[in-house]
Amino acid sequence: MADKGRGFNALLSRAREVGEFIRDRAERDEILILGHLDADGITATSLIAMLVRLMGGSFQTRSLEQLGPKELEEAASIEKPVVMVDMGSGSISTLSGKMGSGLVVIDHHVPERDTAGDVLQLNPHEFGYEGHWEISASGLAYLVCKAAGVNAKSAAPVAVVGALADLQDKNNERKLNSLNSLIVNDGIELGVVEEKEDLLFFGRETRPIHKALANSYIVPIPNITGNEEAAYILLNNLGIKVKEGERWRTISELSEEEKKKLLVGLMTLFADELKAQVMDLPFVGKVYNLLREDRRSPLRDAREFGYLLNSLGRTGRAALGVAICLGVRGRVLESAEEASREYSAKIRDSLNKVLNVPGAVARHGNLVVIRGEGIIDANLLSPVANMLSNSLMMTEDSLLLAFADQTEDTLKVSARAPETLVRRGISAGNIMAASASRLGGQGGGHPVAAGASIPKKQLQKFIELVMEQYERAASGQGQAEA
Repeated sequence: MADKGRGFNALLSRAREVGEFIRDRAERDEILILGHLDADGITATSLIAMLVRLMGGSFQTRSLEQLGPKELEEAASIEKPVVMVDMGSGSISTLSGKMGSGLVVIDHHVPERDTAGDVLQLNPHEFGYEGHWEISASGLAYLVCKAAGVNAKSAAPVAVVGALADLQDKNNERKLNSLNSLIVNDGIELGVVEEKEDLLFFGRETRPIHKALANSYIVPIPNITGNEEAAYILLNNLGIKVKEGERWRTISELSEEEKKKLLVGLMTLFADELKAQVMDLPFVGKVYNLLREDRRSPLRDAREFGYLLNSLGRTGRAALGVAICLGVRGRVLESAEEASREYSAKIRDSLNKVLNVPGAVARHGNLVVIRGEGIIDANLLSPVANMLSNSLMMTEDSLLLAFADQTEDTLKVSARAPETLVRRGISAGNIMAASASRLGGQGGGHPVAAGASIPKKQLQKFIELVMEQYERAASGQGQAEA
């Protein structure tokens, strides 16, 4: 079911064309790879770097938070071939005709309607595929690499990491589907990726069971998340051994019977919190293990690998992430793990502040608004929004808006929508784009996860516009154009 009647062969043909462009430039020039600083951007950057290296060329990498007016101006002044990954599709008209040495855009965000010009673009939307769940930027980069002859044993695991980190598994089965599943299957056939159903906890391969529960990021667990002692007591009460001799056990080592006990215990906690039975919590889904990585390594579980890369990108260490994706380990990986621990501590601190500061969480109809100004670091807003979007404050009709100070005059916004809203035609990306543009800001992204930058003085007006857009979409009227 690869193409479903859509342009699968045309997509592969464009991927080959992109590979030929890169080969031609790599023979003559150093290539600059510009990528988004999140895990999908880092993995896509790494795959293109892998390709350039295979072709005997040289490259530089640079990671950006956004492609705003300043970044676009700087990109247009670069006198070398540029490959943009996980960004650029919304700026083709601005960049066209300004990149003298050539530009390739490999992006899965919704592109501009008119993409004519001298920019070679690989975007799934042009071939009938959705970029928010069928393939990510790293998946597109993988197709380019595969067409050009890069060893898929090295490339497939990296692409799987990027897709998972980009929340492309955010469905009831918690698995990668469509074009993403083709990449997973490549990895399985080559013996480098394992896909199986299991418990979905951060640190399932690396952390003691009670620490993994206390650091749950899939769904914050009532009275457990952030409290290792409470997690330890829960496990003892359930009759689950946390140690084997002097060695701490991990969630991946639990027997099937122990996993059932743990799930029952967790469901009871949620039922007590909600005063009702909870039947559908995303603690079980497809786990993706990278079989060439050491057991108990943070790189073994693909989701944990993605979290590590996100922590590096958000703390200005994206180059470390690229190096790790290219196979560097040792002290580089040790430095990355330390950075990730610091990042996690900051996120926990931000969550605690948000949940304990009066007025930081408010409801406006179906909007859950997180006022994180002065509380949440702008670089941490996206992961904090991810966690809060999985919390008990959300319902199937809730759209989450989280705010943080970006500059003295602007606010950064992260929006999250559950799949239930997306299936009803409500797109967080469209709402962000339409609402922000009417206030002189910028916005966009995917239906389930999006962001914006707006003037501080327009915060209340922005919330009103988002509510208006939400209600239009919910009533079947569609959303206003940006």
